[in-house]
Amino acid sequence: MLQILVILSALSMPLVAWASQRGVFGPDNGAISDRFPTLLVADGYAFSIWG
Repeated sequence: MLQILVILSALSMPLVAWASQRGVFGPDNGAISDRFPTLLVADGYAFSIWG
């Protein structure tokens, strides 16, 4: 049972990452960065570690 849960979790990770970048769970990184301007802003690929 645990193996099935681990496999399903591993397979769902790319789908959740894709959905989060499409704005399913709220604004994406670019929208938040545009809303709160700062002097230094990381590139989009820097946030891929959370995907």
